[in-house]
Amino acid sequence: MTMKVDVVLFCCMLIFFTRCEVPSELTCRKGWTKLDTRCYLFVATQNSWQDGQQSCRETDAELVSISNEKEYELLQDHLFKTYPVLKRWWLGLSRDVTETIHAWKWLDGSEFDNEITPWSDSSQPSLTGQRAGLAEITSNKIRVSAENMDSPENLICERPLENVTTTTASTSPATSSTTTAVAITTTSLEITTSQVITTTSATTNITTAATTIPATPSTPVTTVTSATTSTPKTLTSSVTRTIIDAMRTTTLKVRLELRSYF
Repeated sequence: MTMKVDVVLFCCMLIFFTRCEVPSELTCRKGWTKLDTRCYLFVATQNSWQDGQQSCRETDAELVSISNEKEYELLQDHLFKTYPVLKRWWLGLSRDVTETIHAWKWLDGSEFDNEITPWSDSSQPSLTGQRAGLAEITSNKIRVSAENMDSPENLICERPLENVTTTTASTSPATSSTTTAVAITTTSLEITTSQVITTTSATTNITTAATTIPATPSTPVTTVTSATTSTPKTLTSSVTRTIIDAMRTTTLKVRLELRSYF
């Protein structure tokens, strides 16, 4: 009876470890750079300000808005270390011509703060024409210039971190169900892919996990009945090691010594 229970518990743990999902985490897409709580894409291809903004939006992003001193320092340090030769980058900063004073605003709607991102010189904010904010790296510092929007420059896109959920590799092809069979012999327990197991959000249903040992006068017939169970609290060290090994292979094969049982 004890061995039957161990087999059922083992099957449940096997399903749990081979079909579980890794908890989601906040990260950036491939090719993007994570700086604190934001993702950045540094595009070293020259575009006008309008074309640069369109390119960012095609990746669900915007030209970067520098909203605080920490972000300013992180970008400044990254540009200096990673792109020491490239000195000019489009920012998500433009002049709001709908307002009387033609105020400069970031694309995220926040007001431009000269204390956080200083102008390259005092004449920049009052220059006329269709202009946008350009980050110029001068003496390893970011300074903002009011550049003509048609000027071809590099650009920086910005977007939030994303929730990314990864699923551990399954031991069978990706289908709506996973199959497993249990075979007990006098010396080992082998698990292969031939028995249907259906997983729900609340419980793990093991469907007809049964097989028969070759009939001999001294060998009893052992059947593992179908069961619905939750994850067991404890497993022996040998079973735990077997689960870890099984996760690293494409064929699940486990041998448990049953001499004491027989």
